[in-house]
Amino acid sequence: MTTHDPAERRYAGLLLALAALVALLHVLGAGPLRSTFWGVHFYGFLPAWALPAGLALLAVSAALALSGALDRAIAGLPDPGGWSARRRATGATLLAVASGALFWLLRVRHTFLGDGNPLSANLARGERFHPHEPLTVFLHHQVYVLSRGLFATPGRDPAEVAWDTVALGSVLAGALFVLVAWALAVELAAARGESQNRAPVALTFLVLLAQGYVLLFFGYVENYTFQTLAIALYLLLALRFLRGAAPLLAPAGVLVLGVCLDLSTVILAPSLLVLAAYGFARRRAGATLRDLALGAAFAAGAAAALSALGDGYSLLGTLRDVLHLAARGHGAQAFDTGYLFSRVHLRDFANEQALIGPLAALLFVPAALAAAPALVRSAASPAPRTAASAARWTAGFLAAAGLAALGAAWITGDLNLGYPRDWDLFAPFAIVYTAAGLWLLLAAVERAAVAGRLLALALAISLFHTVPWVAVNASFPRSFERLKALPLGLGRAEVEVGHWYMTHGDAAEAKRWMARALAANPGNNAAHYSLGLIALDERRYDDAAQSLWTALRLRPDKDEYRFRLADALVRSGRPQWARPELDTLTARTPDDARVWGALGFVRLMLGDGAGARAALEHAGTLAPDEPARAEALARLAAGDTLAAARALRDGWDRIARAP
Repeated sequence: MTTHDPAERRYAGLLLALAALVALLHVLGAGPLRSTFWGVHFYGFLPAWALPAGLALLAVSAALALSGALDRAIAGLPDPGGWSARRRATGATLLAVASGALFWLLRVRHTFLGDGNPLSANLARGERFHPHEPLTVFLHHQVYVLSRGLFATPGRDPAEVAWDTVALGSVLAGALFVLVAWALAVELAAARGESQNRAPVALTFLVLLAQGYVLLFFGYVENYTFQTLAIALYLLLALRFLRGAAPLLAPAGVLVLGVCLDLSTVILAPSLLVLAAYGFARRRAGATLRDLALGAAFAAGAAAALSALGDGYSLLGTLRDVLHLAARGHGAQAFDTGYLFSRVHLRDFANEQALIGPLAALLFVPAALAAAPALVRSAASPAPRTAASAARWTAGFLAAAGLAALGAAWITGDLNLGYPRDWDLFAPFAIVYTAAGLWLLLAAVERAAVAGRLLALALAISLFHTVPWVAVNASFPRSFERLKALPLGLGRAEVEVGHWYMTHGDAAEAKRWMARALAANPGNNAAHYSLGLIALDERRYDDAAQSLWTALRLRPDKDEYRFRLADALVRSGRPQWARPELDTLTARTPDDARVWGALGFVRLMLGDGAGARAALEHAGTLAPDEPARAEALARLAAGDTLAAARALRDGWDRIARAP
C-alpha cells in the first residue's frame, strides 16, 4: 500500500507489526514454548497442517488487503443504512438466529476454564443469587427453570442439565451481542462525522466479533456473558450520546445494569464522569443534571430490588467491600510489587491480553500512544462545538474506559484458579479496548478505501487467532490436552486433570496426577481432599482420614472437607473423633439433613440414645424421605437400640452421600 499520509503509514505499519507478532507468538506457542505462551498456543493442539494453513492464509490475506486487490469486494459489503425498516428487522433477526446457531454448534465442550462446575451444581440445588454477580445468577436461575425440560432425561444429573441451560443462556446473550455489535460498528465507522469517509460497517462489525472474548458466547458456562453484552451496549449508547443521538440517562442506566450483573463493571464509572463533563461542557447542565438524577434513582431502585431478591443484600455495602479488596489488591500476589513487575506476571498479563484479543489491548495501547500528540494539539482549539472538540471528548471517554479496565487488569494478582483458567474475568472488558482501538484507527485514516484495507488486515489477524481458539474449545480431547499444558502453578492444573480422571473411574491415573500436584505444592488442599475421596472409595479408611484431616487443616472453612473426614472416621471405627466435627457442622450448617442424620448415627454408636433420637427426628423434619432414619427411629421407639444402629449402619452410604 503506497501512501504519503502519515496516519495511513502509521496504522499500516502498526497492523503489519501486529500481524508479524501474532504469527510469531502462535508459532512459538505451538512448538517449544507451549506453556510459556499459553494465550496463543492453540495451533499446538490442532492437526499439524492447521498452523501452516493459517500462516499461509494470513500472509495471502495481508497481501491482498494492502495491495488494494480487495477494494471492490470491500466497497460492495452491505450497508443496511438505506434499507427499509422491515428489511432491517428481517436482516437483524436472521443475523441473530444464524449467529446463535453457530455459537451452539461450536459450543465449548468442557468446564476446565472458569468456575462452571460449581455454578452448574449450585443452580441445580436452587441457587439464584450471588453477591458479586447478583443479577447474572438470577438470570441463570430463570433460564434454568424455563429451559431445563429441554435437556433433562431420566437419570441425568441435574448439574449436567444446569450446565446445558447456562450454555443456552450464553448463546442467547451472544445472539443479542451480535446485534449490539452491528450497531456499535455503525457508530465507530461514522465516528468522524463525514459520511463520505465512512469505512465499511461490515468489516468493523466482523473485527468486533473476531476477538478472543467472543468465546464467551459459544456456550461458555460461567457468569460473564451478560456482563459483556451490557458493556457493549454501554459503549454503543455512550457514543450515541456523544454525537447527540441519545440522552445521558441511556448509558448511565445501562452502566447501573452492568454493575448489577457483575460488580466489576464499576471499573467503567470514570468513563461515565467523562460523559457527564461533556454534557456540562456543551452547556446542557439542566439535561445533564436531570439524567444524572434519574440515573441515581434507577440505581437506588436496582439496589432495593436486589436487596429484596438477596434477603437484605446491600449493593452499596458489597461494592464498598469489593473496592476495598481492590485497594488492597486481588489475588494471592496482589500489590506485591515484586510480583507485579516480575517476569511471571508480565507473561501472564501479556498472554491474557493476547488471548482476549488479539486486536484488543494490543491495538488500543499503541493506537492511543500514536494518537496522543494530535489529540493534545487539538485540545488547544478554542472552538468547543466543533467536530474536533467532539472527537476529543470521544477519545477522552474511550481512554477513561480503556485505561481504567487495563489498570485494574494489571494490578490483579494471581487468582484462585490461575490466570489461564480465570481468563474470563478479564474478557468482558476486551470489547472496550477493541472498540477504542478501532475508533482511533478510523478517526485517523482519511481515505475510506485505505481504512477498508486496514480493517481487512485487522480481520485477517483476528481470525488467525480466534478460529483455532474456538476450535480447540469445541473439542473435549483437545481442551483436555491443553489443560495439561497450562502453567497454572501451585499444582492447580494437575488437580483439575486428576479430578477428571477421578470422576470418570480411573483412580490410578487420578492418584498419579494428585501426586504430581502435591509434588508441585504440598499445601494443595484439593489434592489431599481428592486423595481422601479415592481412599474412601477403595475402603482404605485410615488413609482417607489422614488425607481429609490434612485437607481440612489447610482449609478449615470447607464444610465438605469436614463432613468427609467425619465419614472416614466413622468408617474406620472412631465415631468419638467424628462427633466434634459433626457438632461443628450442625452449628455451621443447621439446615443440612445429612449432617443431622450422621450425627444421630454417631450418637447412637456412642450410646447416646436420647441424643440420637433428637438428631434423627430433626433430620427427618429437614428430609423426611430417608428410610434408614425412619426405620432407626421406629426401632428406638420400640426400645431396640441394636436394631436401630443396624438400620443406620446399613443406610449409612445413603445418609453420608446424600446431596
